[in-house]
Amino acid sequence: LGRVIVNGVLPTIPDLDPDRVRRPRSGVVTNTEIDDLRAAARLRAQRTALQREQISRLDTELPLPQIHLPQLFVPHLASGEIEQLADAFTRGLEQLDSRP
Repeated sequence: LGRVIVNGVLPTIPDLDPDRVRRPRSGVVTNTEIDDLRAAARLRAQRTALQREQISRLDTELPLPQIHLPQLFVPHLASGEIEQLADAFTRGLEQLDSRP
């Protein structure tokens, strides 16, 4: 075996904290919308934590180099998305090759 491809990796959202969702200073946002935003942030934070745990578990149980490919939020892959995945794959290979 050589490398493990981890597909559909969610991008990190820095400082994602559901408790910090606040009403904006301008514009009209209902309490329901604020609650929905908090729920969405909570779900994303949970999903990201689960993803981190699973990637870590994979690394522990199958200690091979990993190449992470991003989750693309599109209904189908076109040439632009295929190029994005190819670029991510190439960067992943370069990072592995630069390791001591």
